[in-house]
Amino acid sequence: MAQELIELLRTVLKEERQPVHEQLARLEEGQQRLEENQLRLEERQQRLEERQQRWEEKLDNFMMETRSHFKKIDDELAGHRRMFELLSNDWRNAKIDIDYLSAKTGKHDVEIHQIKKRLELQQL
Repeated sequence: MAQELIELLRTVLKEERQPVHEQLARLEEGQQRLEENQLRLEERQQRLEERQQRWEEKLDNFMMETRSHFKKIDDELAGHRRMFELLSNDWRNAKIDIDYLSAKTGKHDVEIHQIKKRLELQQL
């Protein structure tokens, strides 16, 4: 009888423990899934950090290249400004020379006209 009671008690305990074991198994599975999800999240975060680092490097390179390009354009612009100033001075000087020569030509034309008139008067 004692043996039957022990077997009965074991059976009852086994039946009572079964839901607890099932629940524990579900909890362990859930915890395993959470750990796997956390690992995946950590991997994704690592990849995001690596991509962010690459973007930062690309941005730094782009900024340096842009500064270099801007410096080159600024230098070229300064050279063009100097060239325009020289051309403008040359243009002004040429205009002064043209005005002077034009005045001289007008004076010579008047003198030639006067000489022709004198010659015509002398021939008469």
